[in-house]
Amino acid sequence: MTARPRSVHLGFEVGSGEAVSIPLQHLVATGQTQRAGKTTTLEALIARSNVKAIAFVTKRGEGAFRDAREIQPYFREQADWKFVASILEASRGEKLKFERSWIIRASKGAKTLADVQRNVRKAMEKAKGLSADVYLTLDAYLDEVVPVIDMEEWAASISLRRGVNVMVLDALPVEMQHLVIRSTIDWVLNHETDTVVVVPEAWKFVPQGRGTPVKLAAEAFIRQAAGLRNYLWLDSQDIAGVDKIILKSVPIWVLGVQRESNEVKRTLAQIPAGIKKPKPDAIATLGLGQFFVCHDSVITKVYVQPAWMTESQACHIATGERGVHSLEPPQPSEEEPSVNESEARRLREENEQLRRENQQLLRRLETLESRTDAAIQAQSRLTEKIEAPVSTENGTFEAMYRAIKARLIADLPKDPTLLRVLAAKPALEVEVR
Repeated sequence: MTARPRSVHLGFEVGSGEAVSIPLQHLVATGQTQRAGKTTTLEALIARSNVKAIAFVTKRGEGAFRDAREIQPYFREQADWKFVASILEASRGEKLKFERSWIIRASKGAKTLADVQRNVRKAMEKAKGLSADVYLTLDAYLDEVVPVIDMEEWAASISLRRGVNVMVLDALPVEMQHLVIRSTIDWVLNHETDTVVVVPEAWKFVPQGRGTPVKLAAEAFIRQAAGLRNYLWLDSQDIAGVDKIILKSVPIWVLGVQRESNEVKRTLAQIPAGIKKPKPDAIATLGLGQFFVCHDSVITKVYVQPAWMTESQACHIATGERGVHSLEPPQPSEEEPSVNESEARRLREENEQLRRENQQLLRRLETLESRTDAAIQAQSRLTEKIEAPVSTENGTFEAMYRAIKARLIADLPKDPTLLRVLAAKPALEVEVR
């Protein structure tokens, strides 16, 4: 028997001020960027549901989740033909038609994308006509990602904390962004529970009519993850280009303001049959933070309470007693953030461990410095002995030198190893970290 999903406070009904909660499930949030408040809505739901969440920043200058905990991008390679076909479709922006046989041949025996590229280039040496064109296209795509895979330092695993964790991918090409998001979704499905994956710009990463690496992972995730209390949240300015099969599997819709007439119609079309739909102008005139929230057989116009706002303040905005711009989010404090007792204890233990390690390093450094000084002094004394003038008084040294020289010349043919010159210069290299 499937457990009933727990509810999360969303905000207050516009007009009545009644509190509104939604089930914690797969979700899609739509609305015009900067006018709807999608990111604020997702951050508030994550904060109040007390789950771990992973989000992605994919565009330069994007303000979404900038205050979240940043983690290192994670990527694990795959080279099966379906995966290679999906990344080629993502790169070309269109569905493959007849190229699959070439991709299957190029992927045979490969374990990495670099292996696939080597197979492609080997095949290009003999390919002609259409085959040459297909391999040329595949090679051009792989040229975009294979060097990046080699240059970047990828995380060996993903470590998530409660709240929003974010991977900043804006410096990576779009093709590589697909692969990182795909790998992350797979990691959450295989290793995490009580975790939300927020996919930005769903029209690009989970498109209608063609495959992408993210789409392949999302299809598997949305079918299997809910039993582990893992959920996929799609964030998209519009829903026209988002894959309809995945959208049909999403039970929670958070519909924000749309101004373009066709997009207004598509938004209304997502509301299930049998539910009284709002008029088109109701969608076009939604304010910042206002959404039509649809789940099960319920549709409600809601003002979403931001994470930083009190319930009383949000309720007053929902009822119209205060304007939506009458309150501003608090500015980040320059003081160090406070921590709870458990976190403070962990930090004290880490600090004590670092102090002990630092003292050990200092003692080792002193020992090395002492040995270095001794070696320098020994070298100095040796140099003084070698360079000191030797007395030749009464010819004693000269006679000894001639006798030794004659003996060596006589014995060298019998044993060439008798005479060897060895020079040694003592030195110590010290590197302090």
